[in-house]
Amino acid sequence: MTPDRTLLCYMIAVLAAFATAFGTQLVAAIATGDYAGAFRRELVDLSPYWVVALPACYLVAGVLGYMGPVRTWRWIVTMLAIHALYTFLSAGSGLSLWPLALVMYLVISLPGILTGWLGGLIRRRRDAAVQGGN
Repeated sequence: MTPDRTLLCYMIAVLAAFATAFGTQLVAAIATGDYAGAFRRELVDLSPYWVVALPACYLVAGVLGYMGPVRTWRWIVTMLAIHALYTFLSAGSGLSLWPLALVMYLVISLPGILTGWLGGLIRRRRDAAVQGGN
């Protein structure tokens, strides 16, 4: 995998993380009509995060696993690290529950690790079939 492709994958992961985090708060704000309140809440307290944002991140992790099939776990970890940082900065909550939050993010990263791995597996098998056909 070239350094340019790695950088592109990281940029896509960061953009997807920010888009899903901000989009979650925006959708919750529109749904409730309380814009200030929605942007002060943590992402995990908002239902669009669980229904839309996380599945979107898992899908992006699979695509990035296909694009960058080496160490595919890093794509979802990057996205969820951005979510954690975004939550910390937007909600203004303290660090008292930070260890528990890290464990939670580890658990919710598992489906994304799986989809990234599957994307990488598909890419490696495709590349092997192309190499074998030549």
